[in-house]
Amino acid sequence: MSDILTLPDIVAEKIAAAILSGEFEPGAQLKEAALAKRLAVSRAPVREALRLLEERRLIERHVYSGARVAVFTPEGVADLYELREVLEARAAFKAAMRATEKDVEELRAIIDQEATQISGVAADGFGDEPNINFHQKIIEISGNREFGRLMNNDFWRYNRILYRMHWGQDEGRDEERHIEHVRIFEAIQSGDGPLAELLMRRHVQSTRVVIGEAREVRYGRRASDKV
Repeated sequence: MSDILTLPDIVAEKIAAAILSGEFEPGAQLKEAALAKRLAVSRAPVREALRLLEERRLIERHVYSGARVAVFTPEGVADLYELREVLEARAAFKAAMRATEKDVEELRAIIDQEATQISGVAADGFGDEPNINFHQKIIEISGNREFGRLMNNDFWRYNRILYRMHWGQDEGRDEERHIEHVRIFEAIQSGDGPLAELLMRRHVQSTRVVIGEAREVRYGRRASDKV
């Protein structure tokens, strides 16, 4: 398989970057002519790029309004976090069984960076990076490439961004999340797979609760709700 990017690939990456950065907000209309002018290309590679982004689930096609940046409801994101709960819990178990001293030190460095950020003395620009790095590192340590492929693609990255933007801003959640991360780290450090799995499952469940509360505010609680 060739690693050479075609023009539509390059255009797709530039549009995806604008979506993931928040420049193109959820629901924003993406017009071929405007994008072609912005990127200094013809409409043909833009059209193909939008098709690629639709496959990556970053955009949606609408009959009357054309291509728009994908929109996810709290309910839809909560469903994805239910799947994430299963995958990441298993990754934490495997990480605890496989972690080397070097892996543990790298996880510790991420934990320390997160603590520095929360204390308010971190340099501007950290953003959500320590949190994302923590989860990605555990998936990497687990050795399961399919976990990494599923959890680190654009679709999941976009959902993490939407969660942080719209439903993850509860006061005190950053501190709670850090404490949960520390406990997961300690379980991995000690090689306790079952405990690491349990703690990761509870950690992701706590995120689902935040999303569920947002969904209740927006839609009202239904008897079938389980979040």
